[in-house]
Amino acid sequence: MTISHNGALACPDPTPQERLLVTAVVQGAEYACSALTVEDLVEMTDPAHVIRADVIRDLLLGRHGELDPRGVRVSGARIVDRLDLDHVTAAAGVELLGCVITEPITAEYAVLPRLNLRGSRTTALHADGLRITGELILERVRARWDGDKGTIRLILAHIGGQLDLSDAEITNTGGAAVLADRLHVEADVFLRRTHASGAGTIGAARLVNARIGGQLECSDTRTINTTGPAVLADSIRVGNNLSLIDVQAAGSGDLGTVRLVNARVGGQLQWSGGKVVNTSGPALIADGIHVDTSMAIRDLNASGSDAKGTVQLPAARVDGQIGWPTGSWPRVPPAPW
Repeated sequence: MTISHNGALACPDPTPQERLLVTAVVQGAEYACSALTVEDLVEMTDPAHVIRADVIRDLLLGRHGELDPRGVRVSGARIVDRLDLDHVTAAAGVELLGCVITEPITAEYAVLPRLNLRGSRTTALHADGLRITGELILERVRARWDGDKGTIRLILAHIGGQLDLSDAEITNTGGAAVLADRLHVEADVFLRRTHASGAGTIGAARLVNARIGGQLECSDTRTINTTGPAVLADSIRVGNNLSLIDVQAAGSGDLGTVRLVNARVGGQLQWSGGKVVNTSGPALIADGIHVDTSMAIRDLNASGSDAKGTVQLPAARVDGQIGWPTGSWPRVPPAPW
C-alpha cells in the first residue's frame, strides 16, 4: 500500500477489473468479475479475475468516493491477500458471492450494515467484536483452518439480524471450527445441513454464554471432534425455540459430546432423531437447563460411556409439558460412525 496525495492509504495502480469494480460499486451495481465456479476459481491463475483485498477495504473507507447504500457487491472473483476490515466502520455492507478469498478475512471490531459471503470459499473469518446492524450470511461457505484461533471466530460479536450458516462446511484441524463465546444475535440462527469439524477440549462448535434473541434451528447437521466435545454451549440463552432435528454429533471425553449446562430456552426445546456418540464419556450433559415452555426428546440415538449416564439432566427445569424421551441410549458406545 502507498500514501495518496491527500494522505489516505490507497491500493496503487488499480487493474482494469478493479476499476470496473469501483465504478460498479459507486453506481450501486453488483460487479460480476466472472462466471466461473468456485472450484474453477481455486485453480485459476488468470489475473483478469483477480481483485486485491485492499481495494475492497479502500471502497468501504470511502477512498474512491461515496458508496451507494447497496454496498460492495462482487461475484465470481478471486480475492487475493488478507481482507483486512479490522476497526472499519462503513456505511454500506459487503457481499462476496461465489468468490475465493485466498487468505483469512479479519473484521475485528468492525461495524458494518451487513456481511454476506454466500457460496464463497476462504480459510477463516476472524471477527471478535464485530458489529453488524443487519444480517451475517455464511450460507454455503467453505472454510478450512489449522490453529487454535478458530475458523469462524465471532467472540463478543453482535448481529442485529439473523445469522445463517446453512450448508456451510467449517473445518479446523488445530482448534474450534466455530468459536463464538458471548456472541449476541438479535434475530434467528440457522444451522441447516451445516458440517463442522474441530479439535481440542474447547469444542468443535463453541457457543458459551451466547445470546440468541429468536430461534436456534439445527437440522441435518454434523459436528465432529475426536479429542473433545462436539458442541459446547454452556449458559447459552435462546429467546425462542431450540430445534435439534436429525443432529449428528461425535465427540470424546468427560465434558460430553453435546453440552448445554445451565442453558435457557425461552420457547420449546425439540430434539428429534439424530445420533450423539461419545467414545469415552457422556453423550449429552445439560445440568441445570431451563426450558420456559415444553421439552420433547424423541427418537434420539445416544451412546456414551460414563458412570453417571449417557444423557445427564440433573436439576433440569421445564415450566410446561415434557415429551417423554424415546430412542436408544446404551451406556457403552458402538463403533464410531
